[in-house]
Amino acid sequence: MARLSLKQKIERALDLMLGLDDGRITQALARHGFSDRELDDGLELIGALVRARRSPAPPPASFDPVDVLDPWENEWFPIARAALERHFPKEGAWLFRNLHRTEGADVVISVSTFIGRLGKLGTEPGLEHGAAARQLLVERGLDDATVAQAQAALDRMGELEQAPPTPGASPAERKAAEQALWSWYLEWSAVARSAIKDPVLLRKLGFLGGHAAHDDAQGDGAGQ
Repeated sequence: MARLSLKQKIERALDLMLGLDDGRITQALARHGFSDRELDDGLELIGALVRARRSPAPPPASFDPVDVLDPWENEWFPIARAALERHFPKEGAWLFRNLHRTEGADVVISVSTFIGRLGKLGTEPGLEHGAAARQLLVERGLDDATVAQAQAALDRMGELEQAPPTPGASPAERKAAEQALWSWYLEWSAVARSAIKDPVLLRKLGFLGGHAAHDDAQGDGAGQ
């Protein structure tokens, strides 16, 4: 006889649990030690099995912020520098202090610093023309939407760095979870069959409806 599938094993364990809505079944099993704790154990074993069978989250799509930030820097640093050098040199010197066009991973730091300073340009003490300088840059195209393009790349990089990995259970752990649930079921199904003789009640527990004790024994091989 073919071994039971994982789905069939879970269904049989649930059938036994759902049969407990009949007080006669609860009373019969309670005489043999079936308590709320045993029921909780069965439910926890099903949950552990489902979690073990759950596939790990796929790795995040490959994303390199340099692909976004490098061309952004190459376009907007020269425009901003040229505009401010002509109209607001003091503000331009402050904005670009120790900043220059970079390559590779360094572009993350340079663009992040630039955006941070840009947001303070209208309020930084000592820059009496900060607001006017910022408005000039907006007129040159460096508006909020343009800044948001670079900021989005920086934010996404931060999210990927902080996202914890979602490990998947090993084959051995999956097998152990399946065997633990099935062991629980085999014990209490054997108890139920011995303690309960009424065919109606046995059917409520999932017995006499197409499977018997011999069928359950065939399901002892985990991973089918």
